[in-house]
Amino acid sequence: MPRILWVLLLLSMFACDDGEGDPPADDPDVPLRRVDAAQPDAHVAAPDASSREDAAVIEDATPQPEDSGLRPIDGCADVCDLYEECGALEARWPEGRDACLSACEGAMEAQAWPTFVGCLQLRGCARLDECAMPAKPLADCDVLCPVVEACADGAALPLIEDCAATCAAPAMNYPFRVCAAPLLEDDRCDLQAFSECLLADQAPVCHTGCVQRAACDDSVDVVACGLDCLDGLSNQDPLSARRARITRDCFAEREACEEQVVCDARTGCGFDADAFCAEDTCGFFGEGCGAGPLCLQPPETTACLTALMSDGCEAPWSCLNPPVVPDNFCEELCLYEVLCEEIAEGVSEFDCVEACQGALAGGPEKSAYEGFFSCLSVDTCEEFSACFHGQTPAARCDRFCEARAGCDLDEAAACAARCVARFETERSRLELGCGEWMGTCEGLTACALPPAPPCELICDGLDCVAEGDCLRRCDDAELARPESFDEALACVYSLNRCEHQAACLDGEVAAGAACLSYCALQEKCGVGDETRHECLARCGGGGADAEALRLEGALPCVEALNGEASCEDFSACFEALEPGWFCEAFCAERDRCGFAIEGCDVACAERLEDEGFIGEVSCTTAALRRGEGCRAVAECAGIELPPPDEGCQRLCEAEARCDLEIDAFFCELACQPSEDNLIRGACAAYASCDRLDGCLEGAIQENTSCAEICDGFSAIGADFMPREVRGAVACGLYADRADCVERCQALDLLYGDDTPENLKTCVTYSDCNVNAYGLCFDWMSSHCQAHISQEACLAGEMEAHVQGCEAFFAPSQIDCLLALPADEQSCSAGFLGGVFTCYFPDFGL
Repeated sequence: MPRILWVLLLLSMFACDDGEGDPPADDPDVPLRRVDAAQPDAHVAAPDASSREDAAVIEDATPQPEDSGLRPIDGCADVCDLYEECGALEARWPEGRDACLSACEGAMEAQAWPTFVGCLQLRGCARLDECAMPAKPLADCDVLCPVVEACADGAALPLIEDCAATCAAPAMNYPFRVCAAPLLEDDRCDLQAFSECLLADQAPVCHTGCVQRAACDDSVDVVACGLDCLDGLSNQDPLSARRARITRDCFAEREACEEQVVCDARTGCGFDADAFCAEDTCGFFGEGCGAGPLCLQPPETTACLTALMSDGCEAPWSCLNPPVVPDNFCEELCLYEVLCEEIAEGVSEFDCVEACQGALAGGPEKSAYEGFFSCLSVDTCEEFSACFHGQTPAARCDRFCEARAGCDLDEAAACAARCVARFETERSRLELGCGEWMGTCEGLTACALPPAPPCELICDGLDCVAEGDCLRRCDDAELARPESFDEALACVYSLNRCEHQAACLDGEVAAGAACLSYCALQEKCGVGDETRHECLARCGGGGADAEALRLEGALPCVEALNGEASCEDFSACFEALEPGWFCEAFCAERDRCGFAIEGCDVACAERLEDEGFIGEVSCTTAALRRGEGCRAVAECAGIELPPPDEGCQRLCEAEARCDLEIDAFFCELACQPSEDNLIRGACAAYASCDRLDGCLEGAIQENTSCAEICDGFSAIGADFMPREVRGAVACGLYADRADCVERCQALDLLYGDDTPENLKTCVTYSDCNVNAYGLCFDWMSSHCQAHISQEACLAGEMEAHVQGCEAFFAPSQIDCLLALPADEQSCSAGFLGGVFTCYFPDFGL
């Protein structure tokens, strides 16, 4: 055959294939699982082109004629000579010529050997790297399995239950033969390498993580580690499988040994729990050290505890920082609830996250949600469910108190009652949080905080402050400043109006300074046998006898002593009182209130021995000091006053609430009774002080929507279907129609615009549920839920609307309002748009 034809034939053969085969490519996203014959998609990553069997087959391998002009290659010596002559031998086989000869001898058995030889003859030195030496053909399963089984010598093979079945599986045939091939070449029976090879194919991420663990810890066996990893991923418990996946990925991503400590699947702790627990020289934590709530504390907490345990072993609660809420905490908690089927029926995962975020932003369940932090460190759904249901105030308090009772530190029932009543206080958070760390009686003993003060003395009767909020504010203030309780108590006892008294909780305690000084000096000087709190009640409340009047006269002097003077100075304040010292102030107050006594100065001086008169003076003087106003002065004198007009009384109470200098008595005298006053008074009862002028001066207009709301009406709902809406009276929210109309008109006066129309929209969907009806009225009654005009919404004034209302709105509601697009649908004056749905997402409008 002419030379040119030989060249064209060879070129046509090599143009289609240069020795690059295509075994299955590795896909790290394939689910990881244990290998058996029923898993057809498992595979080994294909070797590179230089070591892989070529799929191309040359049908005609007849040696080229001598006159072809191509370099003759008769065997491996010629192949290695060519590489050596071209200067490519060392780059291809750094071990030298013997390595080339060894690789070549295996390649000669491959069907692609003629193709490889032809490539060498055609490419020349410049393109020699384009020729891929074929790999030695892989042995068949019937050759490999006896060798593998002989090496195993009866022992179980990792990842293989039946050798022949595994090797025969279509997707396992290639990787098994690749991994087993080295066992034919030497007599070491390196089953470890064989198993690692299969593990790298079947569980590449597990294998990577285990290799990196073994590099940092000599005790880790890569194959055993990989099998544990696979077992964890196949766990039927969804939480366990998820934790195994997180742990696997963590190790796979961290090559540095110092970073791997956070991957410890034991608790998922962010610190070295074993090293920390080894420092527990105080015997606080016991066998459960390092787990649960302690594990989720920030690093500064464990650092504080480590220092404390080396220096005194006292008050571990002092190390308890407010919990650091991870950004994804609510998402994690709700995912756990879904995985473990604990999410409430009808609640979506999104709803769950929203409720959690609202609580952590300061909602009423904040402490309960903080208790859920410990539930994220468990390993199984069974543990999560037990933890999840154990975070109610009653459950947490019961566990804490039973532990204390078991150590003879408390009586369980009394402890639990106290704990639940004060669950939202900082004292309870510290004591419970610290107690939940501990596993020993020594630890529980060290966790005890000073007893809570009797805040009920302050909060009982303080109706203008919610009881729970009052107890929390009182307790928290005393914990921060132990002396603050007596200061606040003296202040509350020394004032009369609730708005005045509420300020005492916020540190405005000057009104009680005189009685605080008096009771401290009485105790110091051994006068009487009262307790400090009994003394403050008597002093602050005043009395109607000579002794009480004497105390009223001495208080200005005693206040100046500030509770620190000598007993002689204390006594001097009482001894310095002149007979009749009170007459001038008493007569002036009677005159101011319009109850003047003719010739009062003379009459007063003449009645200094009259016990009845002295009681009246003492009562009046205390009323003056406490700011009780002229009605109290009349009561002291036994003067019966006609009851005020109901509307005027409401108006004046509201004015006095907003201006503490106003005496409601004079306001009522100046008020002209009218039917409008009932509406204005109702408006004033709902109004914040900055909106009170609207109630006092705004024009009252009859609104037919109010009658419809109270009596019932026909409406078109969001589904554009007609519906009959029963009125608030028929549905039981109001027993009296006049009261219903009055309140609706008051809201119209307070907020203006089309408030009743908005109220109608709300009650349209109440389905005559009294609670839903009440919610609509309360919504309209709140300054923070006031109607937003369409103009204000379109002008982008939402931020001004929600400012100062963060405690009322859930964070998701604020986000919703601020994100509303300024279009007519979202800013609908009828509240059928986005504004309404931000307030009431459950209505689904």
